Amino acid sequence: MPNRILIKNYCRLTIDEALLKKKINEALRAVGYGDKVELSIILVGRRRGRALNQKYRQKNYDPQMLEFPMTKEADEDGYIRLGDIVICLELLYKDVRSFKKPEGEILDEWLAHGMKNLLQ
Repeated sequence: MPNRILIKNYCRLTIDEALLKKKINEALRAVGYGDKVELSIILVGRRRGRALNQKYRQKNYDPQMLEFPMTKEADEDGYIRLGDIVICLELLYKDVRSFKKPEGEILDEWLAHGMKNLLQ
């Protein structure tokens, strides 16, 4: 069964969800996960990202990403519910402009780091 990538956008900006899902699936494979993974992606702006960072990490800055792990074990339905990844779209697009790299390349870099943090 394929991975379940659940995306919720709380930001005024948008992202190509097909590209995001593709990059997430690539990042999952890179860390040894194939199919039957459920992962929630929450897209936020700076204000909400900072509020989450303050609430859960007691840090007072705008994070690129936040990771909230759940489990590495499969549930009864066979799916592993890894957790949530929060992505600040404002900072993503700032990096796209600053580094003059494509959105997909920035996502690759961020997701590699985010998966590592999620699986610690």
